[in-house]
This record gives sequence, structure tokens and C-alpha cells, in this order.
Amino acid sequence: MREARRVAVLLLGALAGSSPPADRLLAQENSMVVPPMPAVTVDGRLGVDEWTGSRRAGTEEIELWVGTVDGVVQIGVRTPPLFVASLCLSVGDTVRVLHASSALGDVRYVRDGSDWRRLDEFEWRVRATDDGPEATRERLEHLETRGWVGNTVAMGDPGETEFRVGAALVPPDGARLAIGLLLEGDDPAVTGWPLGASGDGCTLRETIAGPPPERAVFEPDGWLHLTGEEGVSRPR
Repeated sequence: MREARRVAVLLLGALAGSSPPADRLLAQENSMVVPPMPAVTVDGRLGVDEWTGSRRAGTEEIELWVGTVDGVVQIGVRTPPLFVASLCLSVGDTVRVLHASSALGDVRYVRDGSDWRRLDEFEWRVRATDDGPEATRERLEHLETRGWVGNTVAMGDPGETEFRVGAALVPPDGARLAIGLLLEGDDPAVTGWPLGASGDGCTLRETIAGPPPERAVFEPDGWLHLTGEEGVSRPR
């Protein structure tokens, strides 16, 4: 029987225990294997015990936790209180934006010349904020059919977002990852990791909060690089 998938991550920064500034994250490129860990409950509570074994990176403001279980990449994002968190995943000439706010949604972009063209209409799904049987079933179905799931911002603790991303979105030959955030405040701030509020498509206000623009300019070469080995198992 093949071993469970291991995910190698080229982190643009250091492990937990240090908080390098954003510009240093781009200057340092470290290769490591994200270790296996138990399955987390996607409830918006980044419990240290629950995430034991994960690797961590980021800045003082944005903290990233990563682990893998049964072919599913588990990603935790801890920030100041926020309205919206989005993951952007790039594979080849396609970018997929995974959006978590009061509901979940995703949209694909394809490279088209010097920028990227949106392929899909955005559709809201999974508005449940509880952990009852119906809400649990809905989230499991979303993971199976859409390839990922996350908590809504009404769940859990402010500024804590958990994602489970299946092998279909992080294939064995690799994917690149960026985070886009809309933080709470009188003038809500747009930021992200690892590029910050750089104008990259993943940190455009329209991409994060919607409606997603028809065209955007993504720069995935500057994103976090995730790679996996042969023998990826399907999400359970």
C-alpha cells in the first residue's frame, strides 16, 4: 500500500518561532516536507493541540499553518479580525480562487496573453455556521464536489480561517499558493501573503471581496510553492 501523500513546500520564509518581514520572505527560499498530521475540524478555531505537527510560516500579522492528511492539504490562516479570506492556487495556466466569507465560493482564471481571464460565474455555497449533522454533510459534500472546504467568518474565532484542499487542486507536480485578505476596520485594509498588498490579482479588493473581475494579473512565480509526490490519495 502506498504511503499517504507527503507535500513538499518551498516556503518563502522561516518556520514558526520567527517572524521575518515580508521582503525577507521573498529573499529566502527553503524546501521542506510538510508532515502528516491528524484531520482538523474546519470550525475556524486554530487550536495549537489540534494543529500539532503542522509547519508554520508568515509574518507578525499573517500566520500560515500547513499539514497533510490522507491526501488533503490542511491550511490554517491566523490574522487580525477579517471579513474575507481567499486562497489563490495556481497550477499551470490556471488560477483558482477559494473564497471564505459569510459563505464559500470559488472561481477559475486562465492565462490569456499578458493577464488572466475569468472562466466561471461566482456562485455562493455553504452558508452554515454550526456543526450540526446537516451542516457537516454540506461541508463534506463541498469537499467532494468542489475539491476544498473552509469555515465561514461567522464561525470560530475572529481572524482564524481553516481550509482543507484536496489532491485535485494540489496535484503531485505542484501548485503555487497565495493568500488574499480583507481586514476589518473603518476603512477595510486589503493585504495578503507572501506578496502583501502588491497589486497581484490575489490581493485585489475585487478578487477577495467580489464580484471577481473579468480579468486580473496574477504573479504566481512569487507565491508559495507546494509540490507533492506520486501516490496522491483522493480526499475521503
